Amino acid sequence: MIGSGLAGLLPGEIVLAGMEIQPASNLPFVFFISGVLRLVVSLSLLGTFHEARRVEPISHRELVSELPLIKPLTEVFGGGNRRDA
Repeated sequence: MIGSGLAGLLPGEIVLAGMEIQPASNLPFVFFISGVLRLVVSLSLLGTFHEARRVEPISHRELVSELPLIKPLTEVFGGGNRRDA
């Protein structure tokens, strides 16, 4: 709802350092502002959430090998499941 209000308020063109940017609509500006605000909120909340229960530490390689597409491929090509060994 805020985006539709911004679409009516934002200018149709922006001039930066003598260069004029004039898209067909001002919706790209709305999406850019939305993306920047989402990035700011996600970065500000990044360190505030933690797992409530105890979890076993896992390396990035083991985590990737557990992905639903990768795990069957590693089992087929002889990688197997190294965590169960």
